[in-house]
Amino acid sequence: MRSPDEPLPSRPDGQGYQRADPDLSVAQALELCNIPEHYKLLLSHPERLGTSPVSQLAFTRYEGSGSILLAKALARTLAPVATIGLPGMGIQCQTLTELLDCVPKMNGIIFLGAVPHFAGDNESPDFYRAAQLFLRIKRESRHRGIPLFVVQSEQMVISGDESVPFDLPSRSQRLRYLRLFHPQLSARQASLLVNAADEQSYDALDRVIFQASLYADAITAKTLRKAMHEIFGVPDDFDMLRDIKQGLSDLIGKKDVLRAVRRICVLRKESVRAQALGIRTSCFFLFHGPAGTGKTFTARAIAGELKSPLVLLKSDKLKQYPLVVLRRVISLVETHPNAIVFIDEAEKLFGNHRYGEDTFLVGDFQELLDSAFKRSFKGTLILSMNEPQRFNPAFRDRFVEIEFPLPTHEERVQYLTEKTREHIPGLDIEMLSRRLEGGSYRELDRVWEELMVQYLELGYIPDDSYRALIEPPKVMFG
Repeated sequence: MRSPDEPLPSRPDGQGYQRADPDLSVAQALELCNIPEHYKLLLSHPERLGTSPVSQLAFTRYEGSGSILLAKALARTLAPVATIGLPGMGIQCQTLTELLDCVPKMNGIIFLGAVPHFAGDNESPDFYRAAQLFLRIKRESRHRGIPLFVVQSEQMVISGDESVPFDLPSRSQRLRYLRLFHPQLSARQASLLVNAADEQSYDALDRVIFQASLYADAITAKTLRKAMHEIFGVPDDFDMLRDIKQGLSDLIGKKDVLRAVRRICVLRKESVRAQALGIRTSCFFLFHGPAGTGKTFTARAIAGELKSPLVLLKSDKLKQYPLVVLRRVISLVETHPNAIVFIDEAEKLFGNHRYGEDTFLVGDFQELLDSAFKRSFKGTLILSMNEPQRFNPAFRDRFVEIEFPLPTHEERVQYLTEKTREHIPGLDIEMLSRRLEGGSYRELDRVWEELMVQYLELGYIPDDSYRALIEPPKVMFG
């Protein structure tokens, strides 16, 4: 899968896909920028910025979401401007020293990219020297009433700068962008891309379209879907399991787990009466416990008991764009109200190693989950993980937790007894369970299958078979 930071590929024939590049006015560029309204009002008259108390602005947060488009529009409106790191616009400077010399002659300054090389010595970058020169440029431009814009350069943003946060574009903004920069797309293709590329930047849209152009001479809905799958790392469709045969009667395990699972099914089946009785029902659950303790099987049993479709997702395929995935999962369940979505290894998607306490994504996730609950979310979202301590505590109170511990001796005996359909000479379930102390249900299944193979080969299970039960068999069956 291609990283978003890699350069776009070119066609084998060297032609490549060409995006339209209209000269936007500041007003047109602002329509594509998802920024606070008071900043839109401020920037709509760039010629007045020099006399404004806010004359030095840093465009921050999401890259590829309109900040460069706005910077180019500002460069055209304020000309002449001095730029560094913004190819093809204004008086281009190669170093900060050169830019400092240009300040008195300019109507504006635009700095793109936090590159210490701009200090002047390309062989040994000196960030301290770059910061000192940058501060001199800021002081000089402020003294002369010349607006200065720092674009996607958070290393060069000094404390006290006015920061303009660029959020990801809305759906209507993405559609407007496609009409302006990709007019060759049909309305249907643009709608397909916009709906699937929720919470994506303009750069991401460009990459998908370019990638789609590599698969065939003409861009089609099929090539767009293929490109989205590769670029976003998100499947363009979710496969559902239907007509699941398992039910609650197939579950064997801890009484607490069985009681919680039965409650989930009762409240789902009697949701109208539960609501009338004032029962607060949850739709978000967290299954946690060691691998092989039945978390996935329990999700299947719930779906089978409720006769609901089940969507199984692996979080390692979804973690690159978690907000996109969660929005699409919630949208899917709202379209199929009875669906049960099971995300395995969810710590990769919601783990505390991914989000610091002050990371904006935490708030975005919480808002998304809360808004789904307020809309009377009808489906069931189940997250599964092995280590609950890795689950970000900021999300934890949104989920009902159900623990899946390793089976006890009595539970292992019950599980193995249920699997025994006939008299098997040499089979000692009590000994087998004691040998597998601390083992999961998955381990029980593995050993059971090995013993059954021996039974099929010999007609009985030899006594010495129990001595090597802990070692995995050389040939795996099933």
